[in-house]
Amino acid sequence: MSFDGLQGLRQALYGDGAAALAAVQAAGWGGPLQLIGDVLLLALAEDAVGAQESAARCADALRARDWEGDAELAAELEAASGHRAAEPLIEIAVDLQQLARLLDSGPDSLGGRIERVSGEVWPEFALKEAWPGNPEALEDEDRWLYVRPTRSRPTYQDMVDFIARRQRPEPEERSRGRARAWLGNAGYRPAVRRRSPPSRIEYRLDLSAVVSKYIGETEKNLRRLFDAAEEGGAVLLFDEADDLFGKHRELLERIAADHGLAIHTTAEDEC
Repeated sequence: MSFDGLQGLRQALYGDGAAALAAVQAAGWGGPLQLIGDVLLLALAEDAVGAQESAARCADALRARDWEGDAELAAELEAASGHRAAEPLIEIAVDLQQLARLLDSGPDSLGGRIERVSGEVWPEFALKEAWPGNPEALEDEDRWLYVRPTRSRPTYQDMVDFIARRQRPEPEERSRGRARAWLGNAGYRPAVRRRSPPSRIEYRLDLSAVVSKYIGETEKNLRRLFDAAEEGGAVLLFDEADDLFGKHRELLERIAADHGLAIHTTAEDEC
């Protein structure tokens, strides 16, 4: 699948049912079935013309492939199409890709939590610094669904993984399926909903905290920031990006390979 086709599917999660179905038809069937299935669930929820036929085709393809999470998504599509009873699972408005980032984080990660009501995914380290609510709520175990990492992803492999995701959807596809299967085992399924774009900046980069005079330390510090932002699905703001990336051009490649949102400001009058 082309990069444009993949991006079209991702963007379809923010549109209406007709646009979602059009994105599937434009992308074709040789791509990420987990993402296609989520887009089709949106199309089914909004009664888009032709969604039933496409959903049946996707469910058949998922069952034939049988990767982790495929059977769960096939069942969701069949239930949404009225061909079977829905599984007795609790709906939660969670972003599967954000959940996957927590599950795929390395063994040194603290994991994170999903707020059961809102579906927001929070890395554990970010809660202490950025939680906007009452601190006592962090101790309310009934409020949270706790997530512990299930896989090891060494830091040196991260750049390769980011670039691979841009060129082919398989790593992201498998992560998405694992996240769906994990939710199902916990008694939940992702709610079908039209997404809203990110509304807040999670991390503001302080150059003085990451730039080092020692060889390799600046890159190492920035990669830790990328790891944290990816794990939490955060928006990144790079202040005076021209100064930072003018000296560390290779870091631009990692940002370009990620499909997350990053904001760059510059000291110049014009960008």
